[in-house]
Amino acid sequence: MNFLKFVLLESPVWLGGVCFCLFAIVLLMRPRMEEAARARSLPILVAVIVGLFLLQSLVETDRERILAQLDSFVAAVVAEDRAAIERLIDDDYDSDGMNREDFGAFMAEALERVDIYDTRLRRRDVLVEADRATLDLGAMATVRIKGGTGEFHQGRWRLAWRLRDAWRITALTPVEIDTIPFKSLQQVRGQIP
Repeated sequence: MNFLKFVLLESPVWLGGVCFCLFAIVLLMRPRMEEAARARSLPILVAVIVGLFLLQSLVETDRERILAQLDSFVAAVVAEDRAAIERLIDDDYDSDGMNREDFGAFMAEALERVDIYDTRLRRRDVLVEADRATLDLGAMATVRIKGGTGEFHQGRWRLAWRLRDAWRITALTPVEIDTIPFKSLQQVRGQIP
């Protein structure tokens, strides 16, 4: 069901492939159709295809909302916009023994010490379960300790989300950075001189 939802509501490329297949099937079946059915088949198919693309453009799924919030979070981190970061953190944030205020302080300290730029997100797997979601993220970025030279790093992160008025982050946990396993943000803090 998730794959069908992804194809019909989220991916224009996959929906285009499905529509191409439908078009090919109708074209192959047309010579065997009765005259009246043959005359109506293409206009009906075009209407169905237009309807599917219109539906996809009008419907925004939870997965798409979470990915949009993730993009906002990454942009806020790169821009060092603490207010924007805090807007995306849930009041019930609880990760690595940090609450929302502790996480805000952690981010403020980290952003004073490092610059992050040239970010690229490569894996964004989202699992939505009612008003909760988990996002497994693969990311690459250039990180520069203030005053130093930027170095390329890549990592995997797990973010927990909760839906209230919007999707907000309830936990942020590093999984691996530069092939080194991490279990907490505190470990990441220890790597920053």
